[in-house]
Amino acid sequence: MLGFRPEDKKQYGVLEVEGDQVKKIIEWKYWKTFSEGKQEELQICNSGIYAVRKNDLIHCLSVLASRPHIVHKEINGKLTEVEEFFITDIVEYMNDDDLPVGYVIGDENEVMGVDDLSAIIKAQELFMKATQKNNL
Repeated sequence: MLGFRPEDKKQYGVLEVEGDQVKKIIEWKYWKTFSEGKQEELQICNSGIYAVRKNDLIHCLSVLASRPHIVHKEINGKLTEVEEFFITDIVEYMNDDDLPVGYVIGDENEVMGVDDLSAIIKAQELFMKATQKNNL
């Protein structure tokens, strides 16, 4: 997995690690309720970039397909139960099968999420700087 240590964790999922292994990915909607101390322990964020052996992935995808989450979403103004599958659950399935899940730390600016106006502006500034540097 590729993780990163941002200045601000915003609403990123975080990696729960033991040593050099990832045990699970905890989504923001869950870790935001943790104590301040526990939140501080979770320093590495999920970039969403993974490398997995094909056979391990195929096996884990079949497990994933058999374990949907039931979430409530508003559809056409009505709260509806919907089945969703979280690719991040694969980390736990791999751990259940004693498959190692390691991680490396990348540069925040190379893996940052772009999901709000301030992030778009930052990404544009970084792109412009890189473009100007390469044109010199």
